Amino acid sequence: MIVGWVLFVGACVVVLCNMIVMMRSAGRMTSGIRKMPHCDGAILLGAPEKRADGSRNLYAVYRAEAAAELYNAGKVDHIFLSGRFKEISYMQDILIAKGVSRLSIDMDDKGVRTEASLRNMLKLYDTDNRRYVIVTQRFHNYRAVFLALSMGIDAYGYSAQPVYSQRWLWVEMREVAARVLMFVDLVRRNKL
Repeated sequence: MIVGWVLFVGACVVVLCNMIVMMRSAGRMTSGIRKMPHCDGAILLGAPEKRADGSRNLYAVYRAEAAAELYNAGKVDHIFLSGRFKEISYMQDILIAKGVSRLSIDMDDKGVRTEASLRNMLKLYDTDNRRYVIVTQRFHNYRAVFLALSMGIDAYGYSAQPVYSQRWLWVEMREVAARVLMFVDLVRRNKL
């Protein structure tokens, strides 16, 4: 009987955390360039160049292409590229190939988690009265935008093209768990 209640309460916590994140972020996200307001900069979240099987990681490619699209459309003035060194070097090459000036790209090789990327961005830029757009896939953008808002960043989300693969269920389940862990971190730091 107790095990059943524990499972029920746990499931409710997971659902509630995910609903709060999605509801708070949904009105600030788009994948349409025309709907995106002008922002002072883009926060491009890194992804590995290669997948575990050695093939090209389309998450990285599509994120970089989406950031370049924003830049080339005049929606952002600069791009803050954050992730591990190999990730951001690869993604920088894509940005430059897509017409982004090297001078408009700031690199952060210590963004090993979404929260670290946002904290590093806060150290580099004055965010008062400024608007930023986070560039990643939609499933990730809900959490990234929510986290940025909780840190005082006026953030929007621009969703890169989704990646369709056999691992889609794993990716979605991982993100559901990551949203709950984000809440645990925020509560622990008294940020909610």
